[in-house]
Amino acid sequence: RLFSPSSTKKTPNRQVSNRRKMPTSQNVKLLMSGDAIDSIEFAHKRATENLLSHFTETPSVLDAVFDIDPIAALSHADWPFVQSSWRFLADCLNELDNRDLAYSTLVSCPFGAFPSLPTLDVHYCSQMKDICKENMVASLLKSSQELESYAREASQRCSKLIQILEPMFSSYEEELPSLPEAVPLSAYPLDYTPPEVLSPPWGQKVVEALNLIAAKSPSPAAGFLSDGIGDGIEGRMKNLSTDSSPKRKDTRDESKSEFERARRAVAMVLTAFQKQEDEELSARLGRKNCQVMDRLAKMQAYKREAVMAIRGSYGINIPATKAANKFHTFTKDSARESDGETAVPSSPSSTILPCCDQVPLLTCRVIYGGSTGNCYLTYYELLLVTQSIPLVGGNHICLVNLSDVKLEVKSNGKKSRLNPVPSVLTVSKKSDGKELFSFRPSTGAHLFKDFVDIIQEIASESPEEVKISSRSGLLNIFAEKKQMKSAFAAAALGPTPDFFNE
Repeated sequence: RLFSPSSTKKTPNRQVSNRRKMPTSQNVKLLMSGDAIDSIEFAHKRATENLLSHFTETPSVLDAVFDIDPIAALSHADWPFVQSSWRFLADCLNELDNRDLAYSTLVSCPFGAFPSLPTLDVHYCSQMKDICKENMVASLLKSSQELESYAREASQRCSKLIQILEPMFSSYEEELPSLPEAVPLSAYPLDYTPPEVLSPPWGQKVVEALNLIAAKSPSPAAGFLSDGIGDGIEGRMKNLSTDSSPKRKDTRDESKSEFERARRAVAMVLTAFQKQEDEELSARLGRKNCQVMDRLAKMQAYKREAVMAIRGSYGINIPATKAANKFHTFTKDSARESDGETAVPSSPSSTILPCCDQVPLLTCRVIYGGSTGNCYLTYYELLLVTQSIPLVGGNHICLVNLSDVKLEVKSNGKKSRLNPVPSVLTVSKKSDGKELFSFRPSTGAHLFKDFVDIIQEIASESPEEVKISSRSGLLNIFAEKKQMKSAFAAAALGPTPDFFNE
């Protein structure tokens, strides 16, 4: 009555019915002790106190004890697992309730036997597919980033090359070749067909795995008479009425074997999904590798075209021709000095190259010893021209062949106003490592050395790499081998004279 709504209040000018009113339910229960359960938390608390006071702790379900039935919730070792997996267990119990099955069927019914499904559930397979797809995408992104690092490094080297050659193209009154445009990944062919398209809904490998699981699943009769005692319902009821430890041991062994069968079935389907995702991963990585290799080939071809554009400008470009003739004059002076008594500590070239091979690719100011001068770098040689005696006159010339020496950068402190060029570039012989000379270029020692490395890399290219253009990329990808061969042949022969056309 304390929790019932008041019925003593009357409404005026209203006829009260003689029919008795039913009290409203308030969801309040009274215990035998008189305490009221007013919340779910209180019910949980009283249930816990009841279990702790009336039930004793049982061993773990994994312990080999056959005289008692272990309860996982009452085991000190098992209850954390029950608590952490209760969301999944609750779904399993709800599924059993919806199918009107007893909880013991999780142990007594074989895997794949009626009333269970003959194979894995569709939603479970869908979840495994999503997991494999996420792992494949993560691996694809990681591998793609590693491949992209090579393309970024090639782009940085091209930027350094442009930084060096842009002033030279301006001094020769020529235009620097433009960088090749990056081709999107979608422009490259993807030799892959999703397995869901060829064999819906999961793919050929997964369908075969599911069919194999269904073929190995026991028949309904085998699952119903799996215990081997009696026939039909009477035999199973007789089995349930006995309470012998050996039979309980056999039941546990059977349950473990059934769970092992379920685990093997899941592993079989999961392996099939992983194989299908690996095929897609391999195909997509192959396409990404094709894009990166094409980008690297174009960057290398661009560097070669930019360098060769200056190297082959003798006789075509007037400023470049004058610079080559000036360089050729310095090489003659260096040869005369090497024959005289005032030989410089360098490695002069044994022969003087023709003027067409001596177009300077780089000209910059240098500090050599205690004097300043100019540095000239061609496709084959490095030349330093400094003043022998400041304010008096005379040149001090050092000439080396790039194929005979190696360059090394040495840092002397940090860059400051008093030390604007802290790094020193040392030139030594490749044969014995003897240091020939050292100087400080105005472009910076690191940038100067990177440019020399690019020139040596271009000089050591194979004939197959020379056939790759900065516009078309790899010949095997774009199937332009015949057209590019004819284009290179025409470029090698040069312009056709008019009298041939006549």
